[in-house]
Amino acid sequence: MESYEALVERMEKRYEELAGFPPRYASDTDIRIRVLAGEIFSCMAAVEWLKKQRNPYTAEGTELESLARQRGVFRKEAIKARGKLRFSVILPSWYTITIPAGTVCSLDGDESARYVTLKEAKLLHEETSVDVEAEAELPGENGNAAANTIRDFITVPSGIDGVTNPEAFSGGEDAESDESLRKRLLQVMEYPPEGGNLSYYRDAVMQHSQVRSVSIAVGDDGEINIYADSRGNSFDEGVLETIREDLETKREIGVKITVEAAERVTIPIKAALSLQNGWSLERASKVCRKAIQNFFYLLEPGRKFYTTDLAGAMIATGAVWHVDFVGNTTADREISKNQAAVCGEIVLEGAGT
Repeated sequence: MESYEALVERMEKRYEELAGFPPRYASDTDIRIRVLAGEIFSCMAAVEWLKKQRNPYTAEGTELESLARQRGVFRKEAIKARGKLRFSVILPSWYTITIPAGTVCSLDGDESARYVTLKEAKLLHEETSVDVEAEAELPGENGNAAANTIRDFITVPSGIDGVTNPEAFSGGEDAESDESLRKRLLQVMEYPPEGGNLSYYRDAVMQHSQVRSVSIAVGDDGEINIYADSRGNSFDEGVLETIREDLETKREIGVKITVEAAERVTIPIKAALSLQNGWSLERASKVCRKAIQNFFYLLEPGRKFYTTDLAGAMIATGAVWHVDFVGNTTADREISKNQAAVCGEIVLEGAGT
């Protein structure tokens, strides 16, 4: 796009051609030319932005969502992390203590990360602790919490002395990224779902908000085997049954379809980072951690895991110039059609430390 300075220069040159003399700097004519050039430049920038936002390869945010909706593809919403909270007393009470549903706790020393119990629980008089299902108050990855880190009360149940989470809270995910939404949109554009083809069944399964990705294999007898991986925690049977019932109404006559949860293959990530100039290990680790999570989110079932691909995604952040995966903790893995690679524990350290 033509720059503002080039636009002013071209307008002044044209003025000189018509008037026979150039406009004097800061004169009334020169000011008018510059004001007009500014408005024209703004219009040109708006047109360039509009062109970008109407292209599925470059659109972002709500404009990308609009293009996707035209193809029946919708951004997947953020989901909440889930786990269990353990409420305890120092000594057994002589009466049964009731812990109301909606009791709120938080991370140790961080009241911004809150967790809410999903149902009422009772701590019997002869017991010292009880576990209650709970979820993060807000959806997103920030709701994930390591074991034994939720220790503070926001609302204190009467008679309870302490709280913790014996296991990690997991499954929290941010709303689907532009990269993931764009990938699904381009896939639908390249392979339009039409009754009977594999893209048709893939698209039908992907419409369910709990589904992250899908792998399809066709058996020797023509049976269509669908393996789906969930967002957040693993599927429960109810979700899979809902998908099966939906496909039953959409399948062609004579087509046999099976839908199963992909077997999860957890891959721990331990890497040494060579930092770019100006990056601290803390800042680079945060950026690379996000890149790792996004990499696994986009990895479909049946897709092999290559450390070189993951290293490329981390280097693309601009935070590091080289990545070394430590020992045999993180290595290339063969992934079959009925499996999905998922991210395990992430340990990032500086190179040479």
